[in-house]
Amino acid sequence: MALKKSSKRFVLSDETRNLYGFITKTAGIDRNAFNDNPVMLYNHDYNKLIGTWTDCRIEGSKLTASPAFDEQDALAMQTYSKVEQGILKGASIGISPKTFDDKTNEMTACVLLEASLTPVPNNRNALALYNTKGDKLNASQIKQYLLSGQPDGGTPINQTKSMNQKMIVALTALCARVGLAINLTADTGEDEFEQAINNVSLSVGELLTAKANLTARLDSMEAEQAKQAEAEIDQILAEAVNQKALTAADVSAWKAFGMVNLTAMKTSLANLKPLQVNTLPGNQSQQGANHISNWGYDEYALNAPAELEQMQITNPQKFQTLLQAKQQKARKEHLM
Repeated sequence: MALKKSSKRFVLSDETRNLYGFITKTAGIDRNAFNDNPVMLYNHDYNKLIGTWTDCRIEGSKLTASPAFDEQDALAMQTYSKVEQGILKGASIGISPKTFDDKTNEMTACVLLEASLTPVPNNRNALALYNTKGDKLNASQIKQYLLSGQPDGGTPINQTKSMNQKMIVALTALCARVGLAINLTADTGEDEFEQAINNVSLSVGELLTAKANLTARLDSMEAEQAKQAEAEIDQILAEAVNQKALTAADVSAWKAFGMVNLTAMKTSLANLKPLQVNTLPGNQSQQGANHISNWGYDEYALNAPAELEQMQITNPQKFQTLLQAKQQKARKEHLM
């Protein structure tokens, strides 16, 4: 777009009271979005985009800028001619209110959306107000919007500020409880508030990730400890069986005991005495004959049935030998 710069400079806004009865504080005009796209409309009509504003700056209590016109637009060139001839002298801003003081009738904070050339003299009725949806308000809606709320059912401006302050206090207290530092005050702007929430969200995400990692490590350590404890219990019980403090049939119950309380299991085992083996009646004349190594199938069955059962697994050859001897003895007795 080819632009034709004007030799004139306009006061877009100052701090005189407009016909709506309030003052727009120049220092409270947020120009960030406007500086990225400084559109110049004719009389606040978005269908009449006639150019752009250049060198927009604050001079004391005034917001000023210079117009540049679209050379390809007929209305823009007509307006340019009227400006240069001194026929059209008025300019005004289109804003979206942020903070309004109904006691002093001052717009203390607002967002600059556009600035227009208008036949109406500056700051007499030269102001356009937009709600948060970007809809321009008419004269009958403006007072209602500033004092009570948006005519389209939105949240009142001052109530929104009060709500934000309560949210800031609540968020700061919550972060303090979980050990997160957050730098917010009651006067924190919406953008800073949103950024702070994003930062808190990132911090919470990092904490959740760290918690998940620690939980996984703890589960792994507990599993390894349980594995080592089970191996230790198996070794202790095997030694107890070898020392005749337990039988093979007792191992399962003692292992369950040890998995619950290993220390108590060790203490209880230490207090056990070796199992007493009963000798067969009539075979007490010689100690060697009564020794377990000399037992037959019936002696095992009578005095140590659990060991006889275990023998089937650990020493099947001996078990078969004892069983065959018993069977042979039974056949002889049957023949006699």
